[in-house]
Amino acid sequence: YGVMNVANDVTQQVLATQKLIETRIALSGAIELAELSTWSFCVKTREISYSERFREWLGLPHGKAMEEDFLELISEPHRYDVRQAIQVAVETGSEGAFDIEFPLQNASSSQIRIIHAAARVFYDNDGNAEYLSGTAQDVTKERKLQEELKFKVKERTSELRKANNELEINNQELQQFAYI
Repeated sequence: YGVMNVANDVTQQVLATQKLIETRIALSGAIELAELSTWSFCVKTREISYSERFREWLGLPHGKAMEEDFLELISEPHRYDVRQAIQVAVETGSEGAFDIEFPLQNASSSQIRIIHAAARVFYDNDGNAEYLSGTAQDVTKERKLQEELKFKVKERTSELRKANNELEINNQELQQFAYI
């Protein structure tokens, strides 16, 4: 009877492990499809670890960097904003959420990308913030399209305003002839 319990426990562990592997594969596929990168930040050591895609965006030679080296790639005032967002996320009693968008300059090519980063805080057994773990997405194309769209809407609104003014003048002139 004892052998059956052990066999059952091992079978459950094997099934759970298999399910975990399947979940990781599915998550990895979703990250690739969405063109996301992953990263984590250790609160104690102030070290950031990141995926290969994020490393390419950063232009750094390794998959890890110290917080200050990472922040150097972000211009002010955005650097201050990112630093504050990290601080707020790891504060005791916070919601433990990190969500920010900022421009990032590649260390090798100087290319600027707009990055949207989101993460959640994980805590140790004493309830202290241990690390942030999250994803980042290059939203440069989307922001450029938004700016172009804003410009076109502004341009078109100006054209329509001009056309309306001309129509109003024409209507006033026509009204003068209607009373003659």
